[in-house]
Amino acid sequence: AAEAEAAAAEPAPAAGGDEAIDESYHVVFSTGCSEFQDWQSIGVFSSADAVGQRGPITRIASGCTPKQEESIRHAMSHLPKRCRVFFAPDTDVKDHAGRYYKYANKPLGMMHWLRETKIPKDATIALIDPDFYFLRPLWHDSFDGAERYFASGTAKKTPFPTPLVRGTMIAQRYGIGGKPWTRAKGRNGQKDWDLRGYFASVGRPDSPANALDLTENAAGTFYSIGAPYMALAADWLPIATNWTGLMPMAVERNFGNLAEMYAMVIAVADLGIRPAMIDSLMVSNVGAGGEGWPWVDKIDPARACDPDLLGDASVPLPTFLHYCQRYEHTAKPPYDESAWIFSKYQVPDAILQCPAGEENLEDGAPPRKKAGRLRMRLDDAGFLPEPPTTVDAHLLSGGSGRAKLRNMFSFCAATRLTNLAARDYRRWFCARRSKGK
Repeated sequence: AAEAEAAAAEPAPAAGGDEAIDESYHVVFSTGCSEFQDWQSIGVFSSADAVGQRGPITRIASGCTPKQEESIRHAMSHLPKRCRVFFAPDTDVKDHAGRYYKYANKPLGMMHWLRETKIPKDATIALIDPDFYFLRPLWHDSFDGAERYFASGTAKKTPFPTPLVRGTMIAQRYGIGGKPWTRAKGRNGQKDWDLRGYFASVGRPDSPANALDLTENAAGTFYSIGAPYMALAADWLPIATNWTGLMPMAVERNFGNLAEMYAMVIAVADLGIRPAMIDSLMVSNVGAGGEGWPWVDKIDPARACDPDLLGDASVPLPTFLHYCQRYEHTAKPPYDESAWIFSKYQVPDAILQCPAGEENLEDGAPPRKKAGRLRMRLDDAGFLPEPPTTVDAHLLSGGSGRAKLRNMFSFCAATRLTNLAARDYRRWFCARRSKGK
């Protein structure tokens, strides 16, 4: 009788069902194996589900221990089938200080995934970062029509491939310029970039990366790019292989985290690809140009925090929020008098937990609390406090109004999408307890 009364777990059904998965469009992102990147991964999967993103979404997890791999595999078994994981080896590339350069795992993991996964050669692959939230779906028709994307400055000069074909790429504009093509000498122990000398030293003096028209300034027209990067699968394997091979030279010439991005653009240039560089794929830094902010700036200020905005297809929005920045709300949070902020580094680990009375189906220890004082806190239900849905439009006017609008939009979107990820976590991982079946 006691056994019949024992509590049994009733897992909530995962989204996605058994319907056929369209393998013609893949979204991929690279991570390590930490809890911090676990919750970011849930955020990618959750926000993709929210906007109706189709096709497989793959987390490439690099350098996991056997225990971490087992835990992640177990966790992934509870997600929709189109949410996938691929385990890649850790990099052996070291930086100038002798430390392993973790960002080299992005090209290395991508190369292994492409070599070991059956993907149609004509499939589109979009490489994003783990701290991306989907605001709009990304698909083959995302750029059908000039009104569906925009570019500014020199980016307008890059020919746009519609549709994607072999030897082309579409990518987000970033402010990294054409640094690898500089003639300036390396400083502080960094080697000279000297691409002509480098390619000559490896027996390839005629590399397309050495084209006569690619000065530092001209290269910024095509290669001042970052994630998301989109190209056909047939191009991605040579890109990723080249990118991986160029990482050691890049970390000798740039001692920061941009070495990975510079190696990517050299790899693409070496293959003769000149990407279409556009602004509208992503927003991140509220003070930056070259991002999708002009669409956000046109939002009615009263709707800056409207929860229905993300579901309103009539409002043009960037495809992604790259939440690597700090965002502020004009109001004070309900828990103290400091500024109400969103920062990915301040999100409490405990947001990914099951409510009382439910069993966690994820195999692993409970979330550890971050050290130090958190500026962001959870409410009694275990979520981030939701901001008001209406905004005093007057607060978003004046000389600083545009920056406040961008902050408000980003804060509200990031907060709500983080809470949505937490709710999806509960839907995917938390089992209601009931008496024996």
